[in-house]
Amino acid sequence: TGTGASPMLAMLRECLQDGVGDDVYWFHGERRQETRLYDDFLSVLDAEHDRLSVIHSLSDEDWSGRQGRVQSHVADVVGSPDGVDWYVCGVPQMVVDTVDLLEEHGVSDSQIFREGWESDAVA
Repeated sequence: TGTGASPMLAMLRECLQDGVGDDVYWFHGERRQETRLYDDFLSVLDAEHDRLSVIHSLSDEDWSGRQGRVQSHVADVVGSPDGVDWYVCGVPQMVVDTVDLLEEHGVSDSQIFREGWESDAVA
């Protein structure tokens, strides 16, 4: 979510350029269209790489795309999230909620990569 995605963009680009792994899903959540970040960069990558799917969701505005919290779309897009590596960063509450959701779907902690300070930041 938001500017928390900045560190992940370099990882995404490198992963796509090196051909590492299988399909890549980039879930990006924002509150409103006016605050959507990295659209141009992600659009270029999406057009250049068939194995990349960029999923945008807005939580505080009606629009033609996906709505609600970005993590609510994981199962719709990926199917079973188990057996997939997950890199999660952004707003602390989103990170905590996403990790909880993944664990509920049977994803092991060894497949979830995050900074780790988020649960201390959530009241």
